[in-house]
Amino acid sequence: MATVRAIQKYVRQTPRKLRAVADLVRGRELPEINEILTNLNKRGARVINETIRQAVANAVNNMGYNETQLSLKSLMINEGPTYKRFRAGSRGRAKPYEKKTSHVLVELHVEEAAAPKAAAKPAKAEKAAEASASDAPAAEKAETKTAEKKAVKKSSKSSEKAAAKKETTKKSTTKKTAAKKAETKSPAKKKTTAKKSSKKDTKKTE
Repeated sequence: MATVRAIQKYVRQTPRKLRAVADLVRGRELPEINEILTNLNKRGARVINETIRQAVANAVNNMGYNETQLSLKSLMINEGPTYKRFRAGSRGRAKPYEKKTSHVLVELHVEEAAAPKAAAKPAKAEKAAEASASDAPAAEKAETKTAEKKAVKKSSKSSEKAAAKKETTKKSTTKKTAAKKAETKSPAKKKTTAKKSSKKDTKKTE
């Protein structure tokens, strides 16, 4: 028989007042206990209800049980330490009094018919493995995309370099052709100047 416990210690309320509330809910089911304690106009009802809900949360979240499997097994109110205090009295005297505290102990019974939810944990591991396996092709696709981008960049750079080389070769060829034309024109000019000078000389001799 599995049991789940929850303890609330050092509650600043007397055990007598808490026991009066605990007697109302012993032997009842958990949903009914919750309804009674939430609507009960007692300060101790809130403390006891919180302790019971803590035990339920421990069973569901930590142990993996279902809330329908749980039932209240025991609800104990134990005495805690007492704080001694004094009040001012007549004729300069001090009148002592005590502030009592309590410990609330809750035990829940778990039915053995249904299996706990802890067996479903391997399914989560399988889901995580499937997710990682599905992420692997995505990573490969991303790598291929990056490689394609790099190849495109390299090809564009090589094409730009080839275009720049062609432009430089064109400029050099144009310069060479211009120089050749200038060289071809300069001898003709020299001949014309020589003819003009010979004509002037003949005129002078005449």
